[in-house]
Amino acid sequence: MGTVFLGILAAAAALLAFFLIPTLLEIKRAARSATLTLDAIRTEIRPTLETLQGTLQEHRELTRRANRDLLRIEDLMDQARRLMDPDKRRLELATVLGSVSGVTSLARAGRKGLEIFLDRLRNTGRR
Repeated sequence: MGTVFLGILAAAAALLAFFLIPTLLEIKRAARSATLTLDAIRTEIRPTLETLQGTLQEHRELTRRANRDLLRIEDLMDQARRLMDPDKRRLELATVLGSVSGVTSLARAGRKGLEIFLDRLRNTGRR
C-alpha cells in the first residue's frame, strides 16, 4: 500500500509539474513584456512630458507678455484720450464760436437791412 501511495503521489507531482511549468513560463513572459512596456513608456513619456512642460512655460510667458502689452495699450489709449480731450474741447468751442459768429453775422445783416429800409423810408418821405 505504501508503494501505491507513493506512486499516486509521484503521478500527482508529475501532473502538477506538467501544468505548473507552462504557467510559470507564461508568467515569466508576461513579466518580461510588462518590463519592456514600462521601459518603452518611460522612454517615450519622459520626452513628451518635457516637451509639454516647455510648452506650458512658453504659454505662461506669452500670457505674461500679452497682459503686459494689454496694459501698455490701455495706457496708450488713456494718453490718447487725454490728448484728444483738449482738441475735442477746442473743436466744440470752435463750433460754438462759429454758431455765435453766424448769429452775429445774421444780426449785422439784419441791422444793415433795417438801416437801408429805414433810410429809404426816410428818403421816400422827403420827396
